[in-house]
Amino acid sequence: MTEAIADPGLVWTDDVIRRHATVLYVLGNLVQAEIVAAIRALPSRHRLMVYLADVKGLGYRQIVDLTGIPVGTVKSSLHRGRGQLRARQALSCSGLGGQDP
Repeated sequence: MTEAIADPGLVWTDDVIRRHATVLYVLGNLVQAEIVAAIRALPSRHRLMVYLADVKGLGYRQIVDLTGIPVGTVKSSLHRGRGQLRARQALSCSGLGGQDP
């Protein structure tokens, strides 16, 4: 396979595609590891709500039925958990996350 895509100077051979796929796979795993770490850092109630809603894909009613927690508490915990994840992501992107590059 030698088909140029987007950049006429770049030829996408099978070897080039394999190398790029490997890099994308590694980067995807790094991103996934960061997401898991961020979710684990949440307080337990927020972590549970984010996990059930955003990882497992459950709706409010399903979470209420599963946990027995009132719908208002589910919504507020989910809102707070997602807010903490956004704040953590913003710190990470701005370089204020406390980690050396």
